[in-house]
Amino acid sequence: MARAWETRTPWTPDNKIELTRLGRLQGEAAGEQVRKLVGNSSVRFFYSPYIRTRQTLQCILRAFEGQQIEICAEPRLREQDFGNFQNVEAMEKVYSERQQFGRFYYRFPNGEAGTDVFDRVSDFWSSLLRSMDKSPVENLVLVSHGLLMRIFCMVYFHWTVEDGSSRSGTLPTARFGRWRRMSFWAKAATTWPGAGAPAPRAVASARSALGQGRMSRCGAT
Repeated sequence: MARAWETRTPWTPDNKIELTRLGRLQGEAAGEQVRKLVGNSSVRFFYSPYIRTRQTLQCILRAFEGQQIEICAEPRLREQDFGNFQNVEAMEKVYSERQQFGRFYYRFPNGEAGTDVFDRVSDFWSSLLRSMDKSPVENLVLVSHGLLMRIFCMVYFHWTVEDGSSRSGTLPTARFGRWRRMSFWAKAATTWPGAGAPAPRAVASARSALGQGRMSRCGAT
């Protein structure tokens, strides 16, 4: 969704890359789709604190004007760290080594391996489950990054390393051609009430905080 790569330069830190105009339009379109799915039920957004994901969430929240929502900054949802400043020529060699070594296990110089991301996503998932016992909500939305979400799918769907490392980026096909909720979630959907959740934040206030880079931590413990 982000379409941020067009703004990447070797001297721009990954966390400071901004959305393009197309990325903002895609963010607004995504917000409309999310609003159709959740309606007026309670919703909690978890987002990576990188600039482009904050901007994406700002665009998404346009569809939630007048609705009470809750937003939570979650650094564990940041993109895989590919190193500090990324020189184009040096990165070509790095990516070549990565293909030989294995996409999931290769550790980028001054950065992370896919296994590191898997560990922090697993930790986030565990704390998210604990937080929902304490402050239930009807809908959870993650605003994150491409590789991070692929590894999140590895954790959630119990994909193999081969599935998660697929270069096509497509989901492995489940029976009947679609993914079905695990029985745990099917049961949880009928047993977790939205009532009793922490007081949500108004959309205008949330968008203002995102624009100023203020982080809001909630939910995950």
